[in-house]
Formats: sequence, structure tokens, C-alpha cells
Amino acid sequence: MGGKITMAALLVVIAANLLQSTYGRTYTVGDSTGWGIPTNNNDDFYDDWTDNKDFLVGDVLVFNFTNGQHNVVEVTEAGYDACN
Repeated sequence: MGGKITMAALLVVIAANLLQSTYGRTYTVGDSTGWGIPTNNNDDFYDDWTDNKDFLVGDVLVFNFTNGQHNVVEVTEAGYDACN
């Protein structure tokens, strides 16, 4: 009985990994424009970019930018709210 439970658990883990890798997509942020400060006072550029996308767990976001000119960092909610 223990062997059947172990095998069932293994199959669930394998199926979950296959489903995640099947549905995960890679997005280049800003598409061909890349990551940067929007030009022509287009403050809605990235909002517009996300409009036709449905992001899911397992997706990958790629930020293409010139080193030293821009950066991408993870911030806390308090840091975001304070715009730090």
C-alpha cells in the first residue's frame, strides 16, 4: 500500500512540473523597446504593454536594459508606497 501512495505522489509531482513548464511563458518587458524611461511623455507605456497579457505563476519577465543606466530591484510594499 505504501508503494502505491509513493508512486501516486511521484506522479502528481511530475504532472505539476509538466503543467507548470507547459504554461510558463517568457515575456520581454517593453517588447522591442525594452526597459527604460518612456519617451514622448508616454507615462502609460508599460500599462499599455501589459493590457493584452495574462501573467501566470511560472512566467518569466526579461528586463533588457543598458547596465549602469537602469536597474530592476525587488522592493517591499512600504518601499513601493514611499517610492524609495
